[in-house]
Amino acid sequence: MLMAHNEQGTLIYTMQHSRQALQQLQQVSTFFCPQCKAPVQLKLGAIMTPHFAHKVATGCTKLFSEGESEVHLAGKIQLYEWLQQRKLFVMLEPTIEGVTQRPDLLVMYDEQEYAIEFQCSTISASTIKKRSAGYRAVGIVPIWIFKAPTFASYQAVIQQRINKMYQAGAKDFILFYAPKTKTFTYASHLYRLYHDQFIVRLSRMPLTKQHFPFYRPAPLTEEQRSYYASCYQHANAHLVANCLRFPRQPQALRLRTCAADLRCALVDFTYSIPCALPHTLGADIVWQNELHAYCKQVRCEVTAVDPHAFLQTYRYPVTDENEKVLNYYCSEFARLSDQPLTELFAFS
Repeated sequence: MLMAHNEQGTLIYTMQHSRQALQQLQQVSTFFCPQCKAPVQLKLGAIMTPHFAHKVATGCTKLFSEGESEVHLAGKIQLYEWLQQRKLFVMLEPTIEGVTQRPDLLVMYDEQEYAIEFQCSTISASTIKKRSAGYRAVGIVPIWIFKAPTFASYQAVIQQRINKMYQAGAKDFILFYAPKTKTFTYASHLYRLYHDQFIVRLSRMPLTKQHFPFYRPAPLTEEQRSYYASCYQHANAHLVANCLRFPRQPQALRLRTCAADLRCALVDFTYSIPCALPHTLGADIVWQNELHAYCKQVRCEVTAVDPHAFLQTYRYPVTDENEKVLNYYCSEFARLSDQPLTELFAFS
């Protein structure tokens, strides 16, 4: 953690003091955790950013990022100072009533509170969703910023595996930050190809040019939409080819059952509608053709499908996200199916 109380109850922020000043404080002061009031020690190593740590492991360590990396410490400080420079009210590692998790930063902007989590270690998608729900329950908007992985050093349209942790922290885009270069990377316009493989546009922005709330990525250019369409078609063809080569794989069995219901061959599955909305339905070409097979079985139009019943029938997770993408697909099917594939990537 980057702050602690001294004996007088004054908050000491490590980044507000020089290393020499901290060394002097270390000799004459005792420090305490602002949350659990237990003694903490000031660490002034030659490599790590100066910080406090509990002397003895306690339950309080779950609220702080104990053992946090240099990247995490440096990133928190940079983001804190950046927000202060913009004259925003910002708190570092605050205690929030009604929330067990302590965010790295709490920002007030336009009468709305934002909790910023700079996530540098790997945690589960369910943990991210749980923490986000906790913030929302008390009227705070969560913002997840992840430590920039290797692929975030590019500025291009790429095909990339996006793990479930990133997916859980994304809203309309995934935001990465690299303290070493003081650069944000936006991973935007995510379209699932299959499994956790996505096509995504990466764009970079230096900290000095960033805004709060964070800038939204620009729409795809015509050239980028064409590339997206090409990748999307290739991915569909690749998936169908794999289903032919490995007929016993779960996805192949699903698609074969679907082909039998629709009275067609696997090679006839060449078209699907890309959906950028988050979901856990898997490859578009599989769930969309299963949806049409379901319509044939229950004798209804696509626009009349009950999303809940479809999800249960095909054993998909019944979640708000999955029902939302089904409602979108069913309500917009007539309009979307008449559009060229390149134009489908222009819709949000």
